[in-house]
Amino acid sequence: MSKINEFNLEVTNRIIELMELSKQTNRPFLSWDKTGNSAHMPVNFSSKSNYSGVNVLILIHAMMMGGFKTNQWMTMKQANFMGYKVIKGSKPTKIAFYKPYVKNALSDDELEEKKVISFLKPYSVFNVEQLEGFEVSEPVTEDLCGENDNVLAEQYLSIANIKYGLDRACYIPSRDEINMPSKSQFSDYSGFYNVALHELTHWTAHKSRLSRTLSNYSESKSSYAYEELVAEIGSAFLCADVGILQSTQEDHAQYLNSWIAVLKNDTSMVFKAAKDAQKAFNFIQEQAKEKLATAM
Repeated sequence: MSKINEFNLEVTNRIIELMELSKQTNRPFLSWDKTGNSAHMPVNFSSKSNYSGVNVLILIHAMMMGGFKTNQWMTMKQANFMGYKVIKGSKPTKIAFYKPYVKNALSDDELEEKKVISFLKPYSVFNVEQLEGFEVSEPVTEDLCGENDNVLAEQYLSIANIKYGLDRACYIPSRDEINMPSKSQFSDYSGFYNVALHELTHWTAHKSRLSRTLSNYSESKSSYAYEELVAEIGSAFLCADVGILQSTQEDHAQYLNSWIAVLKNDTSMVFKAAKDAQKAFNFIQEQAKEKLATAM
């Protein structure tokens, strides 16, 4: 087995481990810690840049299993440059780096063209709690939603055609609309936004947006499981972005079982799903910003 295939298998097994833990605790598998508390997206302490795609999932797993209270990470080189040393015996976390490679090729008309190909290269990071002398402040966790509208979440939802007051939550591709119960039908506003942001991620699949294949969504178990996994990851990213605690849905266990089955058969699936979820997250952010700018 190649090193890349080994890495894919290792990452897939980590995500399956999170899902199995989720079945035991009845909490979302992308909870940021064992208490189910939320936090912002994992970030590189040195560059201040958020990690994205599958790296978010990998670092969530590392935070959960390592018991880390912070979402801040850096490479050993960055730590040394900033004057820190990694605590002896600390285990690094391998994440994915996609390095672009320019390949020259001949097109049909025999003119040379350049094609950019990205290939995966694993590299290691450490949580800041693994650094000697690094003072870790106690994280302050709060649900920014409470019993009031979440302003940022409402901005995101405003970009889609949503009908409220209906019996169930779903995205209907043929009508390109989201159906949602009213907020009063949920036990709290956080639960409402969890579901709404999940459906909003589905909404990005439309052919006029990111064009994820939904043609056999309802007929194929694997296609259904994949799209639901994309929506679950996408909604987790959005919840972290707007500061909303994730909640467990009624069909939680059923989805977990289907995802575990799919991941065990395809170790590249979690990478694809995380990539599509990141695209959806970015698209929603961009559309909301454009709409807000136009309204000003």
